[in-house]
Amino acid sequence: MRPQDVIRKKRDGEHLSREEITFFIEGVTRGTIADYQISALLMAIFLNGMNDAEQGILTEAMLNSGNILDFSHIAKPKADKHSTGGVGDKTSLLIAPMVAALSRQTLQDTWGEYRDLFASWRLGRLTAITTLLWDCRFGLVTIALAGFGRAIAEIGAVMTVGGNIAGSTRVMTTGIALEASKGDLALALGLGIVLLVIVLVVMFAAQVLQQSAQRRYGGSR
Repeated sequence: MRPQDVIRKKRDGEHLSREEITFFIEGVTRGTIADYQISALLMAIFLNGMNDAEQGILTEAMLNSGNILDFSHIAKPKADKHSTGGVGDKTSLLIAPMVAALSRQTLQDTWGEYRDLFASWRLGRLTAITTLLWDCRFGLVTIALAGFGRAIAEIGAVMTVGGNIAGSTRVMTTGIALEASKGDLALALGLGIVLLVIVLVVMFAAQVLQQSAQRRYGGSR
């Protein structure tokens, strides 16, 4: 099997098999396929697309192309944290302490008010936690928006990451970056304006909700 055969097949609009996709990815990771051949296949994929089966095989091939760590010796549930990029991680470090501290204070104050009431009602732990979170919902939303506002104020942007599979994982921010990279600045700008309008509407709605809660309940929660 030769790289040019795989490129030619996709250039002609045909579907690639598992063997062809795996062969190409392995060649890329081993360095046996030239950069111009990689670019040629990417261009063919961009122009002709990939069906769901091809996308799944490509994802699986890329997933298995690197070092695979075995955590089977850990009996407890395991989770994988994918980096959102340098900006995303720095944003998390910037706002996470503030959000955590304010959320803790809000929940702690409410718990102090309701502790005896929960005890008299003999509420279970899960019911008490659910009730506590529900009563603090307005305050927690406000805290989340405060964190968002600080991130915007400090660095001018908030990293929102999604995949780039059309119809499956692509989000507006990914779409904006994709259209900008393709040179369609008008569409990218239009999507950016729509996203900005959505953010403003959500923040306005949250502010109205907060004020309504204060008038109804007479408190800051």
